[in-house]
Amino acid sequence: MALFGPPDIKKLKEKKNVKGLIRALSYKDIYLQQQAARELGNIGDPQAVKALLAVLGHMQVGPDAALALGKIGDKQAVEPLMTSLEEWRKMLRKPEKPSKYSFGIDYERFIRLHVTSTATALGQIGDLRAVEPLIATLNNPDPKARKAVCSALAQLGDKRAVDALISVMQNWGSDSVSFAVDALIQLGDPKALPTFISLMDQPNTELRSKAIEALEKFGWQPEKDRSAAIYWINKNNFEKCLAIGAPALKPLMDALEYLEGDALTSAISALGGLGDERSIKPMIALMKHKDWSVRRAAVKALNQFGAPEEALKPLLLAIKDVQKEVRTAAAELLAKYDDPKAIKALDSYQEFASGYKTIGKMAKYILLKTSLGNPLYLEVKTEKLCVYCNYLMDPNLRDYDYPKGVGECSNYSSGKNVVSFDDSCELWQPNTKVRFWLSKGYMEHNLEGWPRNPWYQLFDDGPDGEKGTH
Repeated sequence: MALFGPPDIKKLKEKKNVKGLIRALSYKDIYLQQQAARELGNIGDPQAVKALLAVLGHMQVGPDAALALGKIGDKQAVEPLMTSLEEWRKMLRKPEKPSKYSFGIDYERFIRLHVTSTATALGQIGDLRAVEPLIATLNNPDPKARKAVCSALAQLGDKRAVDALISVMQNWGSDSVSFAVDALIQLGDPKALPTFISLMDQPNTELRSKAIEALEKFGWQPEKDRSAAIYWINKNNFEKCLAIGAPALKPLMDALEYLEGDALTSAISALGGLGDERSIKPMIALMKHKDWSVRRAAVKALNQFGAPEEALKPLLLAIKDVQKEVRTAAAELLAKYDDPKAIKALDSYQEFASGYKTIGKMAKYILLKTSLGNPLYLEVKTEKLCVYCNYLMDPNLRDYDYPKGVGECSNYSSGKNVVSFDDSCELWQPNTKVRFWLSKGYMEHNLEGWPRNPWYQLFDDGPDGEKGTH
């Protein structure tokens, strides 16, 4: 160390100058003290233990000193570390600003750092005397401190920690519970199995995965009960749930609250397969789901129950769904009802599906506004208007400056960019797909608020539009 000026921690580290680093612990600069403590831990020389213990109670340097003592691993530090843990633990539960080292310091943060660092050090040293103090520290409000304590208890490997870990999990949030699960897995006590089984039923995806990981590491085998159903739900194996039968009903119904995507639709199908009428109400609720595949799955599951009376009203709405697959499923189920409302709804649906009655009226009204007539009843090749031309792009019926409709001409030779539907020119080429625009394929894309994509299907479908729209 130089006679004057701050110690050069980097050089002291490179030379492994333990005595110089110990002297640096007394330097007036807190940051240099922290650095010195860290480097003493990295070097791991036991002669630094006494000096590190001397600063263990320092608000800002103490956490680094504790971690250094843990790395050195000398058991003479165990008793002082246990005493320190107890003192800081009490302040963590009920923070009280210490009289020393309080000016300009985030004392609550450093209290948490003390608990975390001291617990980590005790776990690294591996002395079983630390088990009880660590167990007492489990009940603290800080997630990072909880993680450090759980990790330390797992390192110590003492089964006394099992009951305590199981107990505190009841009051912890899902983020902290996962720390306890990891510790229990390492401790390997079968006493934790019921806890892992109960965790499989939690809404938190990560926690459910942790529980399953734990059960599998313990060699647990599912049978044909409620626990097995929960297990198979989390493994996305819904055929196994069906094989379990009635015990799978409640777990499947509960899973509807947190499953998503394909897993949710598979769970719905499994409930339909079980055929228990208690699942009718949840199925009806899912008919309002934002995902159309879930709505369809719910309708199909209801189909397993014949013609449930309570499903009639929502089915009358489902047959008007914006998604074709949902409407088709609703129509299949409504066909089972001997009810005037169902019959009327099916009649309307058949008209819609045919594409000529109900939809035809709508389309005819739209075309009357453009004064172009109905292309379903004319040979478009004889009407050399831009609306029937193969070069027309981006057709639009909503431009107030063009009440008959407007589009863009893709043939630059015409010298025109914007053209009215009733324009024409010598470069005109027929678009034979125009006949199909009135059919089912086009209209299905406009049910959410016509015209969402006006007229695009004229140009995007297969020959004469018979391939449908995309």
